[in-house]
Amino acid sequence: MVQAALPAGIVVPDGNELSIKLQGMGTQNYICNTTSGAFALDSVTSTLFKESTDFSLTPTAYYIFVDGKPTWISAADNSTITGAPQAKVPATNASFSVPNVLLKAVANNNVPGLFSGVSYFVRINTNGGQPPASCTGGQTAQVDYSADYWFYVPTGFKAPTVTKPTAYVVPTLTAPPNPVTTQYSIPTTLPLPAGNTLKSHYQGIGTQNYICDDKTSTFTLSNVTAALFKQGAEYQLTPSIQYVFVNGVPTWIAIGDKSTVSGTPITKVPSPDPANIPWVLLKSNTTNTPNGILNDVTFLARVNTFQGVPPSTCKSGEVAFVDYTADYYFYVANTSATATANNMPPPTYSPKVVSSSSTYSSIFLLFPFIFYSLL
Repeated sequence: MVQAALPAGIVVPDGNELSIKLQGMGTQNYICNTTSGAFALDSVTSTLFKESTDFSLTPTAYYIFVDGKPTWISAADNSTITGAPQAKVPATNASFSVPNVLLKAVANNNVPGLFSGVSYFVRINTNGGQPPASCTGGQTAQVDYSADYWFYVPTGFKAPTVTKPTAYVVPTLTAPPNPVTTQYSIPTTLPLPAGNTLKSHYQGIGTQNYICDDKTSTFTLSNVTAALFKQGAEYQLTPSIQYVFVNGVPTWIAIGDKSTVSGTPITKVPSPDPANIPWVLLKSNTTNTPNGILNDVTFLARVNTFQGVPPSTCKSGEVAFVDYTADYYFYVANTSATATANNMPPPTYSPKVVSSSSTYSSIFLLFPFIFYSLL
């Protein structure tokens, strides 16, 4: 393959071809290492836009850390990939800009979509993102940056065919009172441990994604892709949370502040209507981003499900996206600072670092197409 467009030292292995180019802008988030007195990377929050001659303001994907792992999530279809760095090359202005990186896709949630089949990807043409040279205990820094992200698939790769076996009818949505203070209709068969309080309630709409098990000729769950909408006095038309599987783990990601929570099912009971997927209580594994809307979540419940059950039989290689809706309840410990709050303020970082270098400006971050020579 032709490597001329990539920096020296960033080499995508033969047998792969370029699939999509995205432009990313966001922040590299650091925390001070008290032993070394230097900032260490803690996470990244970035929004990626598709390259075009007419720069789009509609996000194509998001880049965040999930359980400490760099993860890219499609905004449209919730396909995801997790990457492991294979090579790093300093940027031209290394003291100011983060390195160029080659990553290998080490996990893919197998959802047909933007990131289907991605094998390698690169971060190149970086601008900004380096933290101050020194720090003191407790300091954090959120440093603006931008970069190009190019994604590769095996040569000749073709995404699997998707079948949608059921018609979808959106059920009537009944908004609960606001603020949320009760457990609502959590059944006694999903016992919530004492000492937890309902923090927020969301209506989820999406698909249960299945793949055919060749041995049994039945569908097995491989992923879920859903958008969650905040419930209150008025039904919200803008989603607040994305729900996907990341490395096989159910994960909820706040679209606004990029806080995340992953969960492990601890109790599952049938829906009152067997035509709908079960109701589930999950225990939180981890959360990140202090003060985010998913901060301090201890338990999650999926109830009031509608549809989502796959066909009873399948053929080898088939996948099925089955539409569904459900209510999602998020709980925090009674002692949590967020136990009585439905919305938390955005995180506060100290210091806020934005360089005034002549090679980097906020204009560049807002309108990268001015500076790029699009390929």
